[in-house]
Amino acid sequence: MLKREKTGKFGLLVGKALAVASVLLIVLSSLFFVGQQKTEVAQAATTDTLNFQGRLLAAAGNLVDDGIYNMEFSIYYVSSGGSAVWTEDRLVTNTQGVTIKNGYFSVNLGEYDNFGGSINWGNDLYLGMTVRGTSNCAWGACTPADSEMTPRLKLTSVPYAFKAGNVGSNDTNSASTDSKDVSITTGNAAGSTSNSGDITIDVGTATQTAGTISIGTANTSGVTIGRTGVTTTNSGNLLVVGTSTLQGTATFSGVGTDITTGTNEDLTLLANGTGQIILNDTTQIATLGSADTDTLLCRNSSNQFATCTSTFDSSVTLQDAYTNSSSPATITTSDNKNIVFSLADTTTDADFIVDILGTGNTFEIRDGGTAVLTVADGAAVDITGTLDVSGRAAFGANASIASDSIVNVNQDSTVTSGFDYGVRGQLQVNPGSASTGTHVGIAASAVSKSGNSQNIGALAGLSGSARTEGTGTVTDLQGFYSLTYTLSGNATNLYGYHSDALVLGSTSVTNIYGFHSGITHNSSGNTTNAYGAYIDTATDVGSGSITNNYGILVAPQTAGTNDYGIRVDAADTQTLWLSGNADNTTAAAGIAFGASRDTNLYRSAANTLRTDDSLIVGTGLQVVTGDVSISAGALNTNGTQRLSNAGALSNITGYSQSSGNFLQSGAGTFGTGTGAVSLNGATSVTGSNTFTVGTGLSTFGGSVTITGSQFTNQGSTLNSAQAVADLPSGGNIGTAAATVDVNTTFDINQTTASQTITLPTPTDTTSGRIVYVNNVGSASFTMYGSVISAGKSNAFIWNGSTWVTTVSLSGSVVNAIGTIDSQTKSADGAVISTSAIYLQTADATYPGLVSTGTQTFAGNKTFNGDVTLASGAQLFIDDGDVSNLGLAFGTDTNTGLYNLGTDQIGLVAGGTTVAVVSNLSGNPQFMISDGTNSYPGLAFGSDEDTGIYSVAANELGITVGGSNILTASASSISFNG
Repeated sequence: MLKREKTGKFGLLVGKALAVASVLLIVLSSLFFVGQQKTEVAQAATTDTLNFQGRLLAAAGNLVDDGIYNMEFSIYYVSSGGSAVWTEDRLVTNTQGVTIKNGYFSVNLGEYDNFGGSINWGNDLYLGMTVRGTSNCAWGACTPADSEMTPRLKLTSVPYAFKAGNVGSNDTNSASTDSKDVSITTGNAAGSTSNSGDITIDVGTATQTAGTISIGTANTSGVTIGRTGVTTTNSGNLLVVGTSTLQGTATFSGVGTDITTGTNEDLTLLANGTGQIILNDTTQIATLGSADTDTLLCRNSSNQFATCTSTFDSSVTLQDAYTNSSSPATITTSDNKNIVFSLADTTTDADFIVDILGTGNTFEIRDGGTAVLTVADGAAVDITGTLDVSGRAAFGANASIASDSIVNVNQDSTVTSGFDYGVRGQLQVNPGSASTGTHVGIAASAVSKSGNSQNIGALAGLSGSARTEGTGTVTDLQGFYSLTYTLSGNATNLYGYHSDALVLGSTSVTNIYGFHSGITHNSSGNTTNAYGAYIDTATDVGSGSITNNYGILVAPQTAGTNDYGIRVDAADTQTLWLSGNADNTTAAAGIAFGASRDTNLYRSAANTLRTDDSLIVGTGLQVVTGDVSISAGALNTNGTQRLSNAGALSNITGYSQSSGNFLQSGAGTFGTGTGAVSLNGATSVTGSNTFTVGTGLSTFGGSVTITGSQFTNQGSTLNSAQAVADLPSGGNIGTAAATVDVNTTFDINQTTASQTITLPTPTDTTSGRIVYVNNVGSASFTMYGSVISAGKSNAFIWNGSTWVTTVSLSGSVVNAIGTIDSQTKSADGAVISTSAIYLQTADATYPGLVSTGTQTFAGNKTFNGDVTLASGAQLFIDDGDVSNLGLAFGTDTNTGLYNLGTDQIGLVAGGTTVAVVSNLSGNPQFMISDGTNSYPGLAFGSDEDTGIYSVAANELGITVGGSNILTASASSISFNG
């Protein structure tokens, strides 16, 4: 038997029958380097192409036709997959096609697309080949579009030959033609933690003198060594013949002599151009070969270092330097050279004194030539810049601070208790006699000077701010803080904050504020609470008591034309919010009126406003949303006033309107509850309202108009014949049930004929809901195409989108569904017996049964239409057996399915089990009958005597035309014929 591997139209055949061809292909697939070699030179001269030869066979094993073929060659680093590192297309259309004769071909790879430097010849290399016909075409359009042949051929000795090509280059005699470069480079280490290899050049050992390594000793024009330098570990001297140039820093290490001249040779240090020779060391300047450390070197007249002849007088002072210098005498520091004046801690302490004598003299500290601190005669100190005081600053006289200047008082300590003051002032008052004036701890005033005619934006007598600039959290950030307290003695009036705003003379003021507070939020952060004014609760921690405790006390306002105790302009949420810290539902959280506070208004529950006293509305009571609850008494309107509400008005124990009209608009509800309602005027309910009449007696003296709204009757007797009679066509009639569901009954007292009435949409819109409509009036009405006469009833089914009437298969009208069976009113859990029953389905189109719960069918049931299961529902049938199937088809009762056991289903045909589908212990199986050679267990199409059957235990047979042609067992395969 042959094993064949295809990659397209062409392929390589491997097996016993083609063993010779396989060997031939391997031999012919050897790679050769072609080109002339110079035998007289002992070097491996190479070219830049690879010769590849082979013989191409068709997939069937025969030779391909002679001709010129489109072929593609690629080189990879891997034997399969990956990306090619080099590809060469040989196309017929470019006169580069590959000629094949008797299946043989020979090409020089790299002839048209050179290898360049993209291939690392030190890696494992694999050659891939693709053949695509003999037509003139671009490679992507050539047909047949075969893929690359597999497996790829591994290249073995090729990389070494190419490596040899990098060691030497051929001579060149042509004018202006350079000989080729030679490079030796290790392979790249592309791994995340790998290192590239080393290059080692050395000589072998010798019994006498080891050889030397010469670099560029004959013809080189220069030697360049890159990277960070050269390190030699050989012991000995470094001899450099000629002039040497060091561009970096030369470092000498070791304990021996670092720089030594030759015999009788000078050591010359010459700085080129404007360069300098610098002798510098952090520990010592130089050692001159003498123990005399007092010897100094100076330049003599011969421009040589020599012992200095001058001496320094220890009595030289700064005064001498100042006197002998040009004006001004200047000391300029150098880089990293500070000037420090140190006053030693001696027995008699010394002082650093700058004494300004006479007038007109100053002491200055400058910043870039500009004086920032000036001390002049007369003890005047002028600071131009910012003064930072980290300690305590005491001023014996006035301190003048220029306009817009800032005094920064820095305090970096941590305060665990008490206070940390930026500026603190204390006025200690201890007069010798009674002092009736006002003593001010800190006083600040802003004055518009006399004679000023310019406009001023704002004058602030005292301005303070507190802000955060760090990342920490400040618990209380106070722009102004005042603490007033008594330690002993008595105080008539004690003010935490006191402000008087006075208007004097004949001036006019637009707005005058005793106290003004504003908040501006200009930040990308979030502010939780913003208070224009916050009044904290009074705390009684003493032994006395507080008689009257007011958060805010507003004295009577009588001086103006319009006097307000408190005026609150409109807000975007609520203008006034009482008891905002908790849901307080007692009178203490509300508003009290009068000196005795016997009348109140408060929130008694969510969305409920309550007063325990009488409420008189002079012109009208309007409730936009929410409820108006009258717990006792009656709700009366006087004269011709009307009751108008857009919210809910319910649970009225008594309501009477002798004249005027009742109007309900918007989107509210009106419910009478158990109370009686008497409306003698016109009653109008418009918009999307609901009008509910409770169990109390309701009397309507005028007409009742309901437009586009819902009228609900909860069972009361309407004393007005027009109560339902004037329902317009299309109006909805509600129900007392929260959900329109099965067993819901509508009793309609219809007194006006020829009306069309509709039912409301059920809350639960699942199909199958049933309602019963009874006409208890004297006139007939139409509902969904059915006319319900006086004293008659009808049932309607919700089909998921609308109500439809119930009809039988014959189409006759069923006036009451209760005439069939009481259990059919509620299909949930109903058991339908062997008698046939027909109901209209939810879509009112096909007859059938609609059920919203689990059903059990006893006996045979016939469904003429489709049986549809809702999402998630299941259909359960009896297990059955081979004689009584759980599921049969048509009239063939012995053909179908039954439950053979747990996780097993049997397929029966003609009363015989022909197949079993099982999933026992998680092992799915499909088992069929054994069959015979004439009727195999598995046949194909209509050819019933051709297929597979079970010959015996553990034996499988193949039959064709009723004859066995092959029998397979666990140990052998036998052919018949």
